[in-house]
Amino acid sequence: MAKRRCTLEKKPKPTAKVNVVKRIAPLISALDVPSIRFLTDLLEQCGLVNFYRQDARRNRLQDLYCRLQHSLLLFFMAVHFLSTITRAVHYLPVFIECFFEDVVMFNFYAQICIYRRRHRQISALTAIMEKSFSRANEGIVRADARIIRTVFYLFVMAIGGVAVATLLVALIPLTQAETDIRRQLYNMKYPDRLLPSEVKIPFVDESELPNYVFIFVFFAYIVLVSLILAAITINMIPFVTIHLRGQYSMLCNFVEKLGAPHTDLLGNEIRYTDIETNAYRVCGNSIGVNARVTRQRRDLERRLYHRNYVKQIIRFHQKLLAFQNEVREIAFN
Repeated sequence: MAKRRCTLEKKPKPTAKVNVVKRIAPLISALDVPSIRFLTDLLEQCGLVNFYRQDARRNRLQDLYCRLQHSLLLFFMAVHFLSTITRAVHYLPVFIECFFEDVVMFNFYAQICIYRRRHRQISALTAIMEKSFSRANEGIVRADARIIRTVFYLFVMAIGGVAVATLLVALIPLTQAETDIRRQLYNMKYPDRLLPSEVKIPFVDESELPNYVFIFVFFAYIVLVSLILAAITINMIPFVTIHLRGQYSMLCNFVEKLGAPHTDLLGNEIRYTDIETNAYRVCGNSIGVNARVTRQRRDLERRLYHRNYVKQIIRFHQKLLAFQNEVREIAFN
């Protein structure tokens, strides 16, 4: 008899593309949750802030990663500012452009420094949103998620367009007059080789080919990090505001039900036990049908229930006010 050979099928190894998708998918799905977890995770992934949410070893590695990223950003800001005060100052159009870039970079970096200094408060704020924010009305939650996705993607597209345009401008050839001005002011060997932005590294000719390629690649990396940095800092307040507005919309819906009979989709009378989680119990059968329960008893139970219902609304409102105070403390103190 011929022996059968059993062959084991080898599972294909996950490609780099699959790994990237697996890593990004949970990050993007966080946009559907009433929280700023998406932005805080993005800050950590880019090495801009360490929220110390991992074990000790990973926290140390994240610290090193953050120091490296901030060193690169500070180095770029320093050589850019050096170019502004030593080179661009002699040519007004370039000086205005470089000065504007310095101001924008400083503001975004200052915002990241605030996030680093208040990382514990931001982590606590994220935890409050995840644990305390109500999801009783899924329609409002989904509507807020759609708005947030739209706002975030629009900001990314706008900032990304500016970043791509900045990189492409360096490939546009200069006129002879501009080349002569750069040769005279910048003292370069190849003044026609443009960088996306003006930088000055002491004792280095940025126009020579090896230096030019390295600086161009470095600048492209800084542009990518700056794009993410800008997207986070610009979207932080809109994210919080949209989610908070959704919570107040739910609160208003519950306030509108004050004094009215509460029923479910089938028309059964219900009693809310927790409005924040939309938990309730059906009580129409036990109260409305039972003939032994007097009318006065039913009215008393309704009054007690509505009193408890008002307490739930007040408790929900107090949580939102406490959250607003936390946001105000982070933003202004």
